[in-house]
Amino acid sequence: MRPRRDQVDHSVVSTYHCTSRCVRRASLLAATEDGLLARKPWIEARLRHLVSIFAIELDTFCIMDNHLHLVLTIRPDIVKEWSDEEVAERWLRYLPPKKRGVEREATLEDIQSLVRDSARVASCRLRLCQLGEFHKAVKEPLARLANREEKITGHFWEGRYKSRRVLDPAALLSTIAYVDLNPVRAGLVQTPEQSTFTGVQHRIGARNDALLELASHEHGRVGTRAKCLPEEQPGRIAFAQEPAPAFLTPITHTPDRRGLFTNLTLDEYLVVVDRIGRKVPQSPQGPRGAIPHDLAPILSRIELDEAPFLSQMTSTATWIGSVVGKAASCAEESQRVRRKWLVSTLDLDQAAPGQTGDSTAAAR
Repeated sequence: MRPRRDQVDHSVVSTYHCTSRCVRRASLLAATEDGLLARKPWIEARLRHLVSIFAIELDTFCIMDNHLHLVLTIRPDIVKEWSDEEVAERWLRYLPPKKRGVEREATLEDIQSLVRDSARVASCRLRLCQLGEFHKAVKEPLARLANREEKITGHFWEGRYKSRRVLDPAALLSTIAYVDLNPVRAGLVQTPEQSTFTGVQHRIGARNDALLELASHEHGRVGTRAKCLPEEQPGRIAFAQEPAPAFLTPITHTPDRRGLFTNLTLDEYLVVVDRIGRKVPQSPQGPRGAIPHDLAPILSRIELDEAPFLSQMTSTATWIGSVVGKAASCAEESQRVRRKWLVSTLDLDQAAPGQTGDSTAAAR
């Protein structure tokens, strides 16, 4: 296996699908008895806190009983622009100073003391944009808390984490929908809005809150400030500004904030998730589905063929490969990293429904 430093390039803006499993795949994140740590809410709160500190964006997430999915975008372009004072302030929010073993709020003197150590500031700057540091910040404290709570020792997590780079918009849509639909695929819930501790649930909640606010200001006349999309089903709204949770990357690019896509709105993404979710088998023995015809225009706008997209949604096979992307993207990535070939988790060009795609892209 290649060293992790060769799998993750922290010098460029890039997106990674990361997974972490509990040791022996035990359901250590499931609801526990009264008085014990509520682990899923703790992870979600921790993610909110870390996203406000790191130069890493949370595109979506899903916390299951025995594993964790994170889709993260590293932003070396942002961390490069931070002043030494901002790096120090963020680092001390991440790892606050202690007094007699108890964490305390960093003072201006603490920040200035760190700024004077230029070598340490440079190290902190790098670490505030690293996937490994981010995962450590999420997973290590939880493992310590859980062991202390249960009065045991040993591993909580199966390993560090696994990551695959997401190379293009087609792969990104496929990946975030796959993560958002995990509870539906597992048969735990029937609809995305019922799934707890997922990115899509927070997007739906933000949308509902925005509609309530519009209705209260306009006495129910939502259309005065947000118009219905043409030729779409009732209820589809084109918001003047996407109602996105602050700790999640918006679906749509805006002038002041990077989004996931340039030509896909929040409502269009929710339609994709809902329609695909209707056809996801509720158990490994369930029937395979088909993408409805009315989704073709949405998927074609990002040049994503329906068949391989559905194959990823309905497949129960174990993912392999180090990247996710179309053949052209894989070939470009193999040239960039100077490797003869890369294995894509899913062949987004040729896979048939119900099959996993193990595409190999050779550098030319």
